[in-house]
Amino acid sequence: MTRRRPDLPTFFGAGTPDDARELVRYLVDESSVDAIKVYSGLPRDSFFALMDEANQRGITVVGHKPLGVDFIEAVNAGQRSIEHAREILLDSFRGAAQLQRDFEARQAPPSERDQKPAMLTKILQEHDPKRLRAIFAAMKKHDTYYVPTHLTRRFDWIAAAGDPQALNDPRLQLIHPTAVTRALKDVEQTRARASGPTDAAAYKAFFEKGLEVTRLAYRAGINVMAGTDTGDSFCFPGSALLDELELMASSGLSPAEVLRTATLTPARYANKSNDFGAVSAGRIADLVVLDADPLADIRNVRATRMVVFNGRLFDRAELDRILAGVAEKARSLRKGE
Repeated sequence: MTRRRPDLPTFFGAGTPDDARELVRYLVDESSVDAIKVYSGLPRDSFFALMDEANQRGITVVGHKPLGVDFIEAVNAGQRSIEHAREILLDSFRGAAQLQRDFEARQAPPSERDQKPAMLTKILQEHDPKRLRAIFAAMKKHDTYYVPTHLTRRFDWIAAAGDPQALNDPRLQLIHPTAVTRALKDVEQTRARASGPTDAAAYKAFFEKGLEVTRLAYRAGINVMAGTDTGDSFCFPGSALLDELELMASSGLSPAEVLRTATLTPARYANKSNDFGAVSAGRIADLVVLDADPLADIRNVRATRMVVFNGRLFDRAELDRILAGVAEKARSLRKGE
């Protein structure tokens, strides 16, 4: 099942291979896009048609792995990056092939990528390290990039557990009220899937297994990048990246390795290594100046002294004024002003 806005042409849903090809042609010829992002609900045949057309047109494809497509198939087809640790875990257990067939047979909606706790437990119990190594080998062969977004799986755990401190994050006061409403509804839906402490423990174990996969991927030479899925529940614009960096450090990566996932590797991914990824003469000077050494402790990425962006310097006082203005705007929206 694919979704599209009703005001868009039918081929935007990419529900058939012909639609998928037409979509690629439209995006390349009419919109001059840099990349096409695919989602979980894209039908298997449409995915391969889209990939074939994109490869012919020289356009990059990124995003989720479609539910009915094998991970290695997606990599071999040329998908440049695959987001979310969940995608690898769904493909590295003994029942993965049957799960893919089930999804494709039902044309499962994208929401079905979020498994119930019992299924998460089964996936972990039947995890296949040999299959995981085969996935890594394919990714390394094709220079595929991996963005685990651990924050999304941590959210499942804290929502199911009902952690009051995490679910009352003060950053909720900095975002649009409709985003807060959506996030709290997501909490309710996640808790509805969890019937008790055992189910919350399943979400936690799945989240922790994702951290392990990130460490193993990095050690296997995979291009791991930091990403947050900003806009998803409790993935706050800007500061979510700092949360994600800390989670990646907790997976077993050193502070230097974590920083590479957010600097050098993304620059290489975007073919912008001559412009970004290092502080040196001739590079674009978008950078953050810290009061403490992040190589000593990754948590020091939060000690921001100043930011240089687009040729403008924002000192700590200016950054604080910006935050205060955001908080005031959000407060006015909550009051309906």
